[in-house]
Amino acid sequence: MQYPKQQTNIQTMSHCAQSSDKAKRELNSDSSSNSLGPITENDSRRKQFTGLTISMPPSGKCPFCEWTCRSLKTSTFAMHISRKHADAAGRPVDPYECSKCKQRFSARTHLNHHVANHHSVNLIDCPDKDCSYKGKNRGAVISHYVGHHMKEILQRCKDENRCVSCERVGEVGKYHIGTCNPASLFCNAAKVCVLCG
Repeated sequence: MQYPKQQTNIQTMSHCAQSSDKAKRELNSDSSSNSLGPITENDSRRKQFTGLTISMPPSGKCPFCEWTCRSLKTSTFAMHISRKHADAAGRPVDPYECSKCKQRFSARTHLNHHVANHHSVNLIDCPDKDCSYKGKNRGAVISHYVGHHMKEILQRCKDENRCVSCERVGEVGKYHIGTCNPASLFCNAAKVCVLCG
């Protein structure tokens, strides 16, 4: 669906940017996209863009803050306005709501990430058969594995201030060591992933 573009001036935007918290809450509860209530993770509705249509200036500079869109992509600029300045642009503020804990988000991807990490947790076992650790995600299991089952390699990397496997210089994290060192069950060079099979 195409929405008509409206040009707006900085004075109008500055006035909008000074809205109070009360006005933000009223805008959020009265907006047309929220007339049926907040959008939850099981809802196929999308947030509706109402209010001002703000075109990216040639410089990529945000009219509300000091941020500049270095890529000069209109989609990046629009995402910044939608997520950081929704209230000033007359758009719904955090229209996505978790149905379990009522926390609100500016984007569906943020809501999906929240649900996956806080309400739909499928714990992953540490691949060491003598260990009872269970992690929320692959990264947590890799970090645990390196910290508890690869202590000597971790210490050597810290002492030498580099990765002993790939010669990456500087401080390297547990995740990097776990995916880089051939002694790790998670090494990218391994033919079979211990988590996926």
